Amino acid sequence: MRVTVKLVSLALILLALAACASTVDLSDPRALMDGAASNGAFSNPLEPVSNMDVAYSLFGLDRARYGTSLFYMSTATSEAFVYMQASDSDAYNDAIVAIERRTESQKQLYASYAPEEVTKLENARILRDATNRIIVYVVADDYSKLTF
Repeated sequence: MRVTVKLVSLALILLALAACASTVDLSDPRALMDGAASNGAFSNPLEPVSNMDVAYSLFGLDRARYGTSLFYMSTATSEAFVYMQASDSDAYNDAIVAIERRTESQKQLYASYAPEEVTKLENARILRDATNRIIVYVVADDYSKLTF
């Protein structure tokens, strides 16, 4: 009986904590990017990558497998904001692997001449939505200023 009461109490506490947790709406990529930029998360302005074929080639991905996309990158640092909407779970998983691979590659590249960028890359964030379709990748200067 006591075990049941404890389990029910624990379940209620976890449910209350889950209800209090804030969720981030990943469906509006421009709002996410604008919020991060206006809060000072990036040390340098990020420039939009307008050619999506080029943007996806940076990650070794096929543009045709993704829908709504937004790529912003710094021309002077490793900082970036990338939003991808995958067409299916395979494209989603491939994007996660490609992002992780690019992050590791960037760390090796920056290690020899800009080690402060390696720290940014080590703290890079990959946000995923519950549908396994949306991926947001952020490399920032000050992660405490991100609202997601």
